[in-house]
Amino acid sequence: MNTKIKNIVDEFQKSFGDNKEKIIESFEKFYPRLCKTVDQFEKLLEIKTAHCNILDLACGTGPVAIEFSKRGHNVTGVDCTPAAIEIAKELSHKMKVTPTWIVGDMREITWSMNMDYVLLWDVIFGVLETDDEHYKVISNISKSLRPGGRLLLEVYNKEFAKNHGVQDTFFYNENLNSFVSKDDHKGPIKSLKLYSHEELTEMFRTNQLKLVKSLKAWGYPNDPEGPPWRADYFIAEKI
Repeated sequence: MNTKIKNIVDEFQKSFGDNKEKIIESFEKFYPRLCKTVDQFEKLLEIKTAHCNILDLACGTGPVAIEFSKRGHNVTGVDCTPAAIEIAKELSHKMKVTPTWIVGDMREITWSMNMDYVLLWDVIFGVLETDDEHYKVISNISKSLRPGGRLLLEVYNKEFAKNHGVQDTFFYNENLNSFVSKDDHKGPIKSLKLYSHEELTEMFRTNQLKLVKSLKAWGYPNDPEGPPWRADYFIAEKI
């Protein structure tokens, strides 16, 4: 694990550890919103049957994995922060579902053509150090999907971010070809690597994935007002 990712994991580990009880207690409050999110994911991926094999990468405390499990799917949640997986285990026990939880690195984990759907949402893609690492993640996802299986990827929109920044925190540095945080930013993530529509499409193509559709991640009925940044959903299918 390189220094950047280790620092991110260490900060998230502390945050989840310090706020464990609060996160567990607030789950019920945010559950209606979670259901709407999973409804959207089902629609985007065109999931029509139960008992699908679903992989939720960088699942955090596991809310989406838990709800998909409640809906009858076989779900595996992977995150590299142990404290997040511990919370996920407690929440899934509380909700009486049994996803498989794994502490692991999405750059290293694959399931050989076993998954019907893979989720990498909440704009996690982009936090790694190099292009090769991001390419490796897409390669691993492709290897995990059965032919005809689909990926849902949520990413910040690079073109929008160049003009507006990301969450008023990350701004484009042409010399680094990356989005770098302001000096006063105290969050765990200090920089992001964003990819254009064309770059993502090519990354998919070279990994046996065909882009099916892309659309703005906000704008569904009853969504809250959009934030001062833009994220997009990309749906790709394993050829």
